[in-house]
Amino acid sequence: MHQRTVSIMLRVNEGHGNQPYYQAVVAANGSIKPSYALIRGKPVCRQDGVYYLRYRDKTGKRHYQFAGTDPKQVRVMQLQRQHVIAGEEMGLPAVDPPPAARPKKVLALEPPSVAPLVNPQAPPADASSNRLAMAPTVDKFVREMTAIRSRGRAYGCRLQLGLFLKTFKKAYLDEIDDDDVIAYVAKLRERNLSLRTIANYCATLNAFLRRYDYKDRVKKRFVPKPTEKKVCAYSAADLKAIFKSATPEEEILFRFFLGIGMREREVMFAAWRDLEFERGLFHVTEKLDAGFTIKDKEERLIPIPSGLLAQLKKRYQKRTHERWIWLSRSEEPAGKTCGLPRFHRMLRSEMLRRKGRCARTPNRRSETEAGTDQHG
Repeated sequence: MHQRTVSIMLRVNEGHGNQPYYQAVVAANGSIKPSYALIRGKPVCRQDGVYYLRYRDKTGKRHYQFAGTDPKQVRVMQLQRQHVIAGEEMGLPAVDPPPAARPKKVLALEPPSVAPLVNPQAPPADASSNRLAMAPTVDKFVREMTAIRSRGRAYGCRLQLGLFLKTFKKAYLDEIDDDDVIAYVAKLRERNLSLRTIANYCATLNAFLRRYDYKDRVKKRFVPKPTEKKVCAYSAADLKAIFKSATPEEEILFRFFLGIGMREREVMFAAWRDLEFERGLFHVTEKLDAGFTIKDKEERLIPIPSGLLAQLKKRYQKRTHERWIWLSRSEEPAGKTCGLPRFHRMLRSEMLRRKGRCARTPNRRSETEAGTDQHG
């Protein structure tokens, strides 16, 4: 068996989705030359590089561990990983060292202007006119959404109204007519968007126009009406098959979804302080410092099934984080790694295997609530 070593790699961005790993430049005494990597046999400075540790586990599987951009911290993490490997080879229980903190992606205070999205065939607006020019008015509306709603909502409005600007060949707000709305809907259909998404985009356009007292410009007959799907409960046999193929971590997460019936983001930001073990209740609360707000601004109490409550008590005693119940690899709230996408895939595979029912996935809170009574 080959000797297990821990190498320091520098990952750089070459463009077009190519992000290769290169050997970092390390001196004989172990010190790292900041931002330098051996590229084609020569040391090259790459300021955009991020350090990773490359090593193999007991089974020989190769791993790349994020280590940040600080060379001193990277060297410490390398030594920690080497100690873990040495302990494993001596048969000692392995305890993973703490991961490096990943930089948080911060949205700009305000979305960028929509001016670059204006249709090139649209005539320029007269600066001396009192009429509302399209692009500046959209920018103003997006800034208002940033102030009174959220930056996420503001970016959504910019995306949706920006698509309208690409089809709009006029300069002023008061020039919008039926042909412009029809052209917008046709553009959305060309992008293969669902009827529900098209209806939502048209609702944003209508809200924008109503904000400036232009009502009834987006007529109902122009907006496709999506079919309301009927929600059906999964049987106990369906859920039993899923739990059978899940890992212990996935099983308790899926039971949390099904037993409490919360929305996906509510599960992602579930905290230990929200649990009331004595009364068997879960408090759905907002976490403004983490960027989480509750839909409809409605905090609520949810009873926890007894079986799930016992599992959560055991998990609390062995918790790995003082605040969050479900964690991502970067020790942050679970995000998209919270497990529901895997639940979707497992459930679809099981439905296709049985061939007795069409494959469905629970994409609404009511569908996860539907299994609550059957599988607490």
